[in-house]
Amino acid sequence: MKSEFYNYGLTDQEFESLHKAKTSPKLIILAHIIAMALQNGDKLLIYSKDLKTLDIVETFLGESDWKKHVSSLAFSEIKLGGWKKNKNYFRIDGSVDSGRRGDLVDRFSSDKNIRAFLISSLAGGIGINLVSSCV
Repeated sequence: MKSEFYNYGLTDQEFESLHKAKTSPKLIILAHIIAMALQNGDKLLIYSKDLKTLDIVETFLGESDWKKHVSSLAFSEIKLGGWKKNKNYFRIDGSVDSGRRGDLVDRFSSDKNIRAFLISSLAGGIGINLVSSCV
């Protein structure tokens, strides 16, 4: 399991922190919010000032089976996990140029497969109109 994270350049300590993050109360609550939003057909905006927090959320979204990490998600009949960036969710942070941001916002509003938007509150929280989100 550890070898899959070497590509991200994580130290052993960072890897252990990431593993613990998957069972953190905040991530568990986020997983429940996402599961309920999916059941209702809603889209989500996930803001954070901290880019490492967005990285952890992004890693969790990519996990193949969220129920394996969050057993309390057993209530959901929807398949949870295996999300792909730019296919199931978008992310805006300082590395995304302003011209591309408008394209991402338009696609978020029109593409039913895009379920969430991860947004750095420092880079993308002002002047974005995301009316298709409910949560």
